[in-house]
Formats: sequence, C-alpha cells, structure tokens
Amino acid sequence: MAGSGTAHLGDPSDALLRVENLHVRFRTGRGTVFAVTDLSIDIRKGETLGLVGESGCGKSTTGRAIMQLPPPTEGSVTYAGDDLTRLHGEDLRRTRTKLQMIFQDPISSLNPRRPVQDIVAEGLRIWAKSAFSPLAIVAAVLTLIGIILLGIAVFGAGIGPAAVFGLLALIAGVGAGAFHLAGFGQPTDPSVEGKVREVLDAVGLDPDVAWNRRPHQFSGGQCQRISIARALVTEPDLIICDEPVSALDVSVQAQILNLLEDLKAQYGLTLVFIAHDLAVVKNVSDRVAVMYLGRICEVGPPDVIYAAPAHPYTRLLLDAIPEPDPDHRGRRAPEQGELPSPLAPPSGCHFRTRCPRADERCAAEVPLMAPTGDGRFVACHHPLVETAVAVASTPVG
Repeated sequence: MAGSGTAHLGDPSDALLRVENLHVRFRTGRGTVFAVTDLSIDIRKGETLGLVGESGCGKSTTGRAIMQLPPPTEGSVTYAGDDLTRLHGEDLRRTRTKLQMIFQDPISSLNPRRPVQDIVAEGLRIWAKSAFSPLAIVAAVLTLIGIILLGIAVFGAGIGPAAVFGLLALIAGVGAGAFHLAGFGQPTDPSVEGKVREVLDAVGLDPDVAWNRRPHQFSGGQCQRISIARALVTEPDLIICDEPVSALDVSVQAQILNLLEDLKAQYGLTLVFIAHDLAVVKNVSDRVAVMYLGRICEVGPPDVIYAAPAHPYTRLLLDAIPEPDPDHRGRRAPEQGELPSPLAPPSGCHFRTRCPRADERCAAEVPLMAPTGDGRFVACHHPLVETAVAVASTPVG
C-alpha cells in the first residue's frame, strides 16, 4: 500500500543523489493536485534505478522535481552535498552539467529549426560561454550607455535626443545580450566539435551524415539517439530517462535499452529509468521502485520483486503484463477500479480503495516502509510476504 517513511534509505555516503520527503503540489482551477507526497529515495552511484507505476502516478513529476523543473513544494534533493532545492541562479546552473534528462517524446523535445550539431553542442556552448566575449562586452556597454542617456533625459532635459539615443542603445544592448546567450559570436572551439562527434558516434549516428540535418529528417528512434547524445555531451553523473522508449516501436525499444546499458558502462553513468511497464525495466534495473499515486510502495532488486511481489499493487502490475504463451495463463488479480484522482487522494493508504486486503487500519494510517529481509522494503499494513518488522513483533509460544 502506497506509503511513506525513510527506512529504505541507505547510508548517505553511498548515495549519488538522495531525495527525502519530497512533495509536489499544483494549484488548478479545480483544486490542488497532490502529484507527489512524502517521497524518499536514494540513488546509488553506478546503478540503474527503475521507477515504475501507472500513468498519472507521479513518476515523471518526480524526475522533473529532482531536476528542479519545477522545484518541489517541499522536501530536499541532495547531490554532492548540496540541497538543490536551496540553490538558485548560477549555483543551480552549475549542477546542470552533471544532472541531465532524456524526455519521453524524442521529436517534440528537439528544436525543429536547428541542425543536429547545434542541438547536441548547445549544452557545451552554454557552460563554456565566456562572460567576456566581444559580443557580451558590446551588449554591456550599449546597455550601460542606454541607461545613462535615459537617466539624463528623465532627470534632466526631458524627452529629446538623449532619450531617443538612450532608448536605441538600450534596445541594441539587450539584443546583443540575447544573441550572446543564444550562442552567437562565440568562437568555434575544435574541442566542442570533437566532443559532439564523439557522442554522436557513441549513440550510433554517423556524425558526417547527421551534422547539418534537422530533427524532421530522422525517425523517432534516431531522434531519441540525438536526445541521448545531447544529455551525454556534458559528461553527467546522472541521467534521468523519462519513459525514453514508450513512444517508440517495439523493435526500436530494445535497441535504445541496449544503447543505454552500453553507454552506462562506457561513461560510468548512473540512470533513473522511468516507465509504466515493469517488463521494460526488468532487465535494465539494479533496483526497482514501484510508485502509486505519488508515493513509493515497494523498493528492491528486480529479481526478488518479480518472483514474489510484496505489495498488492506490484502484484496487480505484474499480472497486467501480457503472457505470450497461450497455454500458460497465470493467475490474474481481479481488477479493482481506476486510479483515484490526485485532487482528492484517499486517506491513509492511497491504494486502499483498490486493494482486496484493505481494512479500517488502511484508512486511518499511512503505512511506513519496512524491510522484508530479502533486500527490499514495502509500505503495506498487510503485505503479501511477511516483513521483518512483523516477524519481530510476533509473540513466541
């Protein structure tokens, strides 16, 4: 049953990134959406953490909140000793090179007007951009002149030549600054071109062929490879993969999954793999976290969870995986209704309205994470397997 607690968190020194008591709420015309509620998870260096659950359970919102897109309503996201929720401006921007994200729709996430070389190189040019480039200096000088002349006009002679020239200088300065931020006027760096070629080759695209082409000239799978290259080019420690294969054909999905595994080994990456299908993440995840209506309900090694799920919701997800063998029809859990609205989540355990094991306690108390003794944790008052807490509290004799 979807719950709370931090018992499943390991030693902070072992975590590359640690999320504690994360809340994400959105105000709408119909009320407040409780997208993520009291979520805690740690991501260990070098692992692939699979985050799974039904559509609308808050998986993508969690990934975006980790990236501060937008910042969470409450809670902390700690990376390299810094709480990202407390960073702003330049301090937060510095973390962007080490934390990257691959989005669900590969085509709409790419700028259709820019060639591949610019799309992939943009991150490098942003972080390598000199604040003292010629264009930046021109922008600063023109802006300063414009402000001075407008000041003279306002406090001096009133509207006149000074005001006109001041306004023109200010507009020119702002325009030059915008061009600077967009990357114009930056000297061509051979190291940038070399890095872009390296990552394009690493994701299976010929740099010479892809270099000046635009996204509409590629297939969905190729566009996702471009997205992966864009995330990879800044040499990140962690990449959040937000359903990177859900919009692709089944034949292409396996290729992208294998590519991510190869890149993880080649570049020493840590991955968060978000998906709604447990079958997709089974072979790529070192740990799986099952999420329901904004809360984590079960965390553990995929082999253990798939063999004997401890949470009724995990059992429901596994029973929903199609069985290719018509002669082998597994026992399917009865369907218990639709996902409740995040505008009005149930009290206590969020899953209780669909759970066949629910009772009065489930409505009154939010279940906390408890170990099962086999390397996983479950938040459920009535789990399908006995927890270590339940065993310890069982009277003897």
